[in-house]
Amino acid sequence: MLKVTATNFGVNPSDIQIDAYNGGNFIILNGEISVDTSFEGYKSLFTLELTTEELPFTRSLPTAVYATVETDKGNYITITKAYVKDGNTISIRPVRAYDSYGSYKLKFFCAFAAINTAAEPTFQHCDNLVLEPTVGTMTDSECYLMKNDNWMLLVLKTRAVTFDETEGIIKANITTGLPDGQVFFVPIISSDNKSSDNGNLYFQGTIEDGTLTISRNGETDTSTGSSETFTKVFILLNT
Repeated sequence: MLKVTATNFGVNPSDIQIDAYNGGNFIILNGEISVDTSFEGYKSLFTLELTTEELPFTRSLPTAVYATVETDKGNYITITKAYVKDGNTISIRPVRAYDSYGSYKLKFFCAFAAINTAAEPTFQHCDNLVLEPTVGTMTDSECYLMKNDNWMLLVLKTRAVTFDETEGIIKANITTGLPDGQVFFVPIISSDNKSSDNGNLYFQGTIEDGTLTISRNGETDTSTGSSETFTKVFILLNT
């Protein structure tokens, strides 16, 4: 667990639940934080800062944190820059396009790698997983998994998806490779929307016991199957 002791944007540290894996010269974080854009002083901040107990290194390369917001036109997602600023601080750029919505969420599925550090490759191979839809359809799907004992990197993309008109979901069996007994929630991002300042529309994906379920979020999709989708997430494993 990442032990946050203070923030500069009004969130009580006791309300922050972020799982962490310390790899020595890298850390992986999973969790989310709600950002209140009406907090006094928020709009003058250059970075949102999490003050933590001692981190394993004093600076990192930049990484990407997902940011999501709910609007009357659908649920949007984008990425924002984050990095380890010093041995006790993680800095995240505010998403100014979301300021007018009152609140948004930062979702951590990312790795922070120490700067100027040599390391041996962590992964020895990549598994190509097969997705077999049982509800709805997924066209030209590709799914890749790189995994070790404590965490994994999952990459998925499709050329098009079609939701079941009755259930409003897509379900697909995934060939062996994902661990059983753990539930993973991942954003499934649509690439149709290329002009909005809010980023891209997205769907909620759930992976449990070898089954991927993608839920349609009202206005975020029609059932025509026109949407290319993708995700890339680092996920911590129960060990």
